[in-house]
Amino acid sequence: MTFFAINSFKLKALQYSYLFVYF
Repeated sequence: MTFFAINSFKLKALQYSYLFVYF
């Protein structure tokens, strides 16, 4: 469960980083 939570957090961080790169 914690592994999945960490993975989802990483994915979210990646999405936000891409968002900042585009803006």
